[in-house]
Amino acid sequence: MAIDFITDQVAVGAREDALSADALAEAGIDFVLSLVLDMETPGVRQVRLEVRDREPLSTWTMARAVELIAAEVDAGRRVLVHCHMGLSRSPAIVLCYLRERCGMTMRDALRALKQARPQSMPHPALLASIIGYYDGAPSDLQPAPGRAASAREGMAP
Repeated sequence: MAIDFITDQVAVGAREDALSADALAEAGIDFVLSLVLDMETPGVRQVRLEVRDREPLSTWTMARAVELIAAEVDAGRRVLVHCHMGLSRSPAIVLCYLRERCGMTMRDALRALKQARPQSMPHPALLASIIGYYDGAPSDLQPAPGRAASAREGMAP
């Protein structure tokens, strides 16, 4: 795989990209938002935020992910958002950032995402939750009781 920049400062990649100190350095990545919990990125600040594929995103997860990405971008840093393959979950989270912080419509955000990373294919459940959140469709996207683990967050140096 490869690290693909969707904006000048926000990129999408796969697990293997986040594990490669050389790839991170070559891309100038300063911060990694990892959507898998069982790994550490070498030499780069990382926050782990569990996002499950094929399940709707909670409003908390969308808001927290955008908050994390925006804080790094606002500080002038380059961010890599990654999941296992870089095809569904990480592109979905970047769609949230494009909608909320870049003011793009869903159509424009999807177009920008596909242009920069053609292989991206956010799962329909992820897309539906994003559309529901940003376009006001009724939805119950809060984590269900007993599912607080899906909103777990871990910090690595």
